[in-house]
Amino acid sequence: MIEQHEYPVNRNGVGINFENLRDNKGALISASGRIIHSEISDNEIYLEDGGYSMQATLGDDFLSFYIYTKNIQTGKKHPDFFAAKFVGLAVNHFESKGLPIEKVRDVWPRWSDNYTMFMEEFENSQDKVEAAKSTWSSKVYEDLGFKLNEERIIINHYPNYPTADIIVAYFDRINLYGREDQRGA
Repeated sequence: MIEQHEYPVNRNGVGINFENLRDNKGALISASGRIIHSEISDNEIYLEDGGYSMQATLGDDFLSFYIYTKNIQTGKKHPDFFAAKFVGLAVNHFESKGLPIEKVRDVWPRWSDNYTMFMEEFENSQDKVEAAKSTWSSKVYEDLGFKLNEERIIINHYPNYPTADIIVAYFDRINLYGREDQRGA
């Protein structure tokens, strides 16, 4: 079962009530009335609704996020998908099961807000680190106790397939002293 954590659900017609999820796979009815397909396992949370999706997958080395809360063609946001709240929910879910999250990998496709924010700052500063820090993801992960790994910002540009361009950024857990966590090093 997934705890609600800080994920919104209210009578104004937005959000998802995770307490209604009884099985590891199935459908949830969101507050706006949409049917959300869900799959939950020991290492993954996946929610999907017709082209919108939020996925957190815990691998051996890091927690990966693939979050698509905006329709690619229309730019319309999903009424019940909140990326920052999903990230917090996923980190809380895995850590509450005794699975510490030390590293996060975030993927920003060309049509995402993060990609746009990154590229706008990168065009101005020509600095990958400053560009990555300008994204909402960087701010969300910082609030959750992670710091951008300045050595692991990857820009994948595909000249023959420009819509496939992505940016991948990695974040490391910060310990209480403000440094990257060195457990297991």
